[in-house]
Amino acid sequence: MLRIFLDANIYVRLFEVLQFRSLLDTLRDLRPHILVTERIVAEVERTKLTAAKRFFTSQLGKIFVTRAEIPDLLRESVSGDLRKIIRRADTRVRNLNTIRQDVEAVVSATLDAIGENRDPISLELEGLFATAKAPSAAGLNRARDRREQGDPPGKPNNPLGDQIS
Repeated sequence: MLRIFLDANIYVRLFEVLQFRSLLDTLRDLRPHILVTERIVAEVERTKLTAAKRFFTSQLGKIFVTRAEIPDLLRESVSGDLRKIIRRADTRVRNLNTIRQDVEAVVSATLDAIGENRDPISLELEGLFATAKAPSAAGLNRARDRREQGDPPGKPNNPLGDQIS
């Protein structure tokens, strides 16, 4: 039987893409072939909220450059048509700031949902992660041996979980 092993970062990246639906559909189709370990589940749970927050902050930074206001000097230094333009700009800036506050509230609610596993991605992954395999005692011993012999894959500080798959 074909088995597919995906690194935890692949699952975490689902929280960092603009369009996740087709990726979830693909995972759902491949579910019978995907091997998930308890270590992968723990890593995804530990890092997904931080990844989502970083991604949302980045995206909002592209949409809303800053909280903007029209300086008083511009309002008071011009007359006629320019004053009307400044008033229209001022109204648009206020509207943009209101929209930003609304979007920030949605982001906050979404991050809360991710933290509580109520978002669409976490709910989909829940089914996949329900089949997570625990490492066997023999697998743990082989991983310990590889680490002690100086042959561990993974991170430089040699966390034991990186050797278990």
